[in-house]
Amino acid sequence: MSVILTSCRYSRQKAIERALKKKAELKRAKRQAKMDALIDSMGGQPQVNSATLVWTFFMDDVPTMVVFRRDLNTITVNGNFVDALNQFDETGATFDFEINGHKGRIKSFAVVRTGLSFVLTIDGQEVPMTSEPEFAI
Repeated sequence: MSVILTSCRYSRQKAIERALKKKAELKRAKRQAKMDALIDSMGGQPQVNSATLVWTFFMDDVPTMVVFRRDLNTITVNGNFVDALNQFDETGATFDFEINGHKGRIKSFAVVRTGLSFVLTIDGQEVPMTSEPEFAI
């Protein structure tokens, strides 16, 4: 009797795992479609070089792309220029701006081996610079 109960419990658990996996795959595909639509609406992926930094992430279930041009000190969010408050000091530079009511900050600081490093934070939460937009705020 206990073998039958264990077997039923195991098959039920597997069915739940399959359903959750399928739901996660559908959600991932939907998010990727949103990000692809954003990139298409902006005329393609921005050119990334040593003077351009790009962060792609989801904020409030909306795909968001922040592009920072180091040579011009300009910030664009989803292709639109945003006003930023620039502060320079001995430790680096800070660029404060706003995205749909959220506080954004790009902070630069010196790293001994690699030179300048840049970090984007939204409402104090660090956004990793990745090629795949898996980060959500």
